[in-house]
Amino acid sequence: MREVVSSASVPTRRRRATSTFAALVTVSVLVSACANSPSSSQVSNKVVSGGVAVYSHKPGDDFNWILPIMTGTSYELYNQNTELDMWRPLYSYGTGSQPTLNEALSIAYPPVWSNNDRTVTIKLKRFMWSDGRPVTTRDVELWWDLYRADKSSIGTYVSGDIPDNVASIDWVSSSEFVMHLTQAFSPLWYDSNELSVIVPLPQHSWDRESLTGPVGNYDLTTAGAKKVFTFLTGQSSKLSTYATNPLWKVVDGPWVLTGYSPTTYETTLSRNTRYSGPDKPHLKQVVYVTETSDTAEIDALRSGQVDYGWLPSSDYGLASYFSQHGYTVKPWITEVANFAEFGYTGPYKNLVGQLYVRQALQSLIDQPAYIRDIFRGHAVPTYGPVPIKPANAFASPQEKDNPYPYSVARARGLLASHGWTVKPGGTSTCGSPGVGAGHCGKGIASGQGLTFSLQYASGSLQ
Repeated sequence: MREVVSSASVPTRRRRATSTFAALVTVSVLVSACANSPSSSQVSNKVVSGGVAVYSHKPGDDFNWILPIMTGTSYELYNQNTELDMWRPLYSYGTGSQPTLNEALSIAYPPVWSNNDRTVTIKLKRFMWSDGRPVTTRDVELWWDLYRADKSSIGTYVSGDIPDNVASIDWVSSSEFVMHLTQAFSPLWYDSNELSVIVPLPQHSWDRESLTGPVGNYDLTTAGAKKVFTFLTGQSSKLSTYATNPLWKVVDGPWVLTGYSPTTYETTLSRNTRYSGPDKPHLKQVVYVTETSDTAEIDALRSGQVDYGWLPSSDYGLASYFSQHGYTVKPWITEVANFAEFGYTGPYKNLVGQLYVRQALQSLIDQPAYIRDIFRGHAVPTYGPVPIKPANAFASPQEKDNPYPYSVARARGLLASHGWTVKPGGTSTCGSPGVGAGHCGKGIASGQGLTFSLQYASGSLQ
């Protein structure tokens, strides 16, 4: 018997981008086995208690960082998603398809703003650690002290953001604390981008400088916090101990890691029987596997080794096959915008520094053709940093219309009107160097070619 498994919350990942082009929101196809025989085409929505579900990650999405404070090299969504199964953030985001606050899954009650949006008061709900101890503000303080002491080593840190924008914190009680900010902020922005980063850590278990040493209050000094951070990141680097290290057994989320392979990255999560939050697990275990290729993942789906997988764009034609063999096939809309960034400080800075060049490049991006021929219709065009699907309140009206639709003629005209000799099928060159109307622009020499290098990731198209 198989059961459909879905994540209770969708963490957000903040992206800061320069000017971009070729934005697309890709829509994968999600394949999940039903709670019935693989040979049956019927679908049962009955919740099944017990059992194991196997979830397939895409090639390269290797869970390899367990500490819920990620370094620059470990800051990936597949790491964050697994960590948040075990350690809940102060505020969880993701309500259905909307990137909004999920009050039910959040460890704290909604923040209360005052003092003209310069002060925020936070009260914790009654959550428990898996060893029976309550989650308190002291656990929030441990996160705060570690993050502040080693912010430059942390992947989510951005200069000027938390903790830089916090003047002080009053730890009022075991269930309440007050943050005094350096200036007024938009509560909507601060709640979703700053407060959502905070993940309470089990101070009574993790505030130590060695695995065999005593637990103390080392984090209360900067030097001590640095030592604790060094110890915890060192333990997180030891992949071979993930399943046995007692540190990782103290969780407040619905799952706890009980099995792990440092070579294949297969991760087994078992339900935390002491989970005190809502939406308690019904399955006994969830197993995350990383396939070596798209083909390997398809083969695993065919053979029934995977209960929850995905169809690469090149294999969308197999949707009917899997539907006929007991799988539910649905679009998997991810709220992520894919884009290419210009290198304003690199060797092509003089070229991409020209607005007309960027406009010409964007005019050569045939998004409808990409969606039709590459993604087989499973993508949505977008014209800014915020995805427009699923529909949300964060995308501005300007992002819903294409200011530079595909037009080779327009691109050719832009270049020609700025002094370029356009050579279709070859390299266009600057024929009129200099600044001002009719010239190529500052820093572009006579005869210079309009050429770029494009770095891109290989592997799965998804």
